[in-house]
Amino acid sequence: MMFKQITAFFVCLSFLGGVSGWGEATEKEHGASYGAWVKDITSESAVHEEKKIPKTKTATPEKTEDPYKIIINVAARSLGVYKNNEKMRLYPVGLGKISTPTPVGYFSVLTKEEHPTWVDPGDSGNTIPSGESNPLGYRWMQVWGNYGIHGTNHPESIGSYVSNGCIRMKEADVEEVYDYVSVGTPVEIMCQRIVIDKIKDNTIVYYIYPDGYGYQPLDVETVAKWLSGYGVEKFESDDNIARKIELSDGQPTYVARVYNLSVNGKSMNDKALIKDDIVYLPADKIAEQLKVLVTWDAKSATLGTKYGKAIGYEKKGALFFNAEDAGVLFRLQGGLSKRGAYELTSMEKFSAAPTTEELSEMKNDSGEKSTTITVEESQAKSSKETSESIKPQDRHPVAARTTRIYREGQTGAANSAKK
Repeated sequence: MMFKQITAFFVCLSFLGGVSGWGEATEKEHGASYGAWVKDITSESAVHEEKKIPKTKTATPEKTEDPYKIIINVAARSLGVYKNNEKMRLYPVGLGKISTPTPVGYFSVLTKEEHPTWVDPGDSGNTIPSGESNPLGYRWMQVWGNYGIHGTNHPESIGSYVSNGCIRMKEADVEEVYDYVSVGTPVEIMCQRIVIDKIKDNTIVYYIYPDGYGYQPLDVETVAKWLSGYGVEKFESDDNIARKIELSDGQPTYVARVYNLSVNGKSMNDKALIKDDIVYLPADKIAEQLKVLVTWDAKSATLGTKYGKAIGYEKKGALFFNAEDAGVLFRLQGGLSKRGAYELTSMEKFSAAPTTEELSEMKNDSGEKSTTITVEESQAKSSKETSESIKPQDRHPVAARTTRIYREGQTGAANSAKK
């Protein structure tokens, strides 16, 4: 049987139009603006030796009962059963041939039948009763006209475009779905070549499927826009996306682990991302949050602030730094919390060591005569207070490393003061 393809094109065009307003995700060249709190000093810096970038390791409320829902993706050739808008199961299916495509649109289960009789669509007098030779298998769920979800006596056809438009399933799978749903259960049939999922360890993974019906052409920009909705578009290269589109094999591509990010208790729109054992944090966005000017030297891949310098990473026009350098660049400490978010707070105790001249002019609150102490004595006292202020259970690797770097910085300051 033939089906008018207007509905299919309408749904696919709606899908494509829905992503057109998402943010730009293409590569930017050097010289682009990184934000109001980042100054590009690449042209101002001298020639530096090439540096190797180090790689360091580093309950939802109860919902009310909602009806089940079936979502069929004709590109992925899959059928998902959802309950309370959460995916319960995903099954492979066989779909309509190119000449008789499976209809795309919004439907519902109209009838359910066990042990159905097959009727030849071209000759109603030609029927096959329930049994091993019945093309419908042992379950039938009508969704629209002569179209339905059913079993099959040819399980090897699952995963292909082979039917007259119906949705075929393996017998064990269709019987399971049959028991889940009722008459009236919504059924959505869509064409969606790119599928993005967030798995249990917070990893964003995406799949690109073939365009079986020719409904949905894909390009790099469209895929990047989809990835931007999950905050990972800058961590997947355009070349890799283009290669995935060319393959369109439906195999998973793992991009990065993503966590909500907060600085001093304020949630940020940008995320903390973990990829290749590095925790990446957005330098420009954190600089804006803290009102700290950041310099960027592309030649040496170095970020700098008034507190210190560290290796930076430019990805598609955005700047990132390793979370282990949060103390060096912004005097922040913290990490992944029990709540599953990356939380950073300012290290207020880590203030710069005063010079000898400043110390000699300081007086205590009681008006007593000022006491002059050396910078070395000030450092020793500061180090002791810092060590005592951090409880053993709070000694996070990030905080530990930034404390060491900070002390080294103070030693340098002391040596400068002596000269």
